[in-house]
Amino acid sequence: MLDSLSSTLARFIEEKSGEIVKRWAKKVASHASTGSFAKANLGVIERDAYEVLREFERWMSSQATRTDIGRWYAAQGQSFFKMGIPLCEVYRAHILLKNILQKFVEQETVQFDSAIQVSMLREFQQNVDFFFEQAFYYLIRGYAEAMNDRMMELWGLSDNDTVKVFFGRSFYGESKGSDF
Repeated sequence: MLDSLSSTLARFIEEKSGEIVKRWAKKVASHASTGSFAKANLGVIERDAYEVLREFERWMSSQATRTDIGRWYAAQGQSFFKMGIPLCEVYRAHILLKNILQKFVEQETVQFDSAIQVSMLREFQQNVDFFFEQAFYYLIRGYAEAMNDRMMELWGLSDNDTVKVFFGRSFYGESKGSDF
């Protein structure tokens, strides 16, 4: 029954992704804490938001693994760094997307009137939280890896030099890319 609800909600999100992204883009473009997004190519950002929803749908329907999501989000983090969008704004924009997704599903789906349905909706919300927690880790990781690479490129630093900033045995350190 839970798989049925998850599948139904994943299809619902897929069908309504345009409306979700539209709400998100409006919020990001006007929110004080995401000012760099308003200056960036919003079309690219909207495309990325569609991709976030697609990755969420894939994960909800068991078509994507944590490894798949990790690789995709690490690449996203690198992309945002290259676009020159501050990490705090990237994080905030994704929090806004997560909140809009949760509120949209809560407000736009059929009313859940039984205890089992309410419990299933709560479990769905927990899945959203879990997905975005994993996504944030890899998004930040990819962003920091791009920062590390840029530092090495600009100033000719070695791994031994940059480990002083990114710390040994951290998510970057000696195990770059090994724990997806």
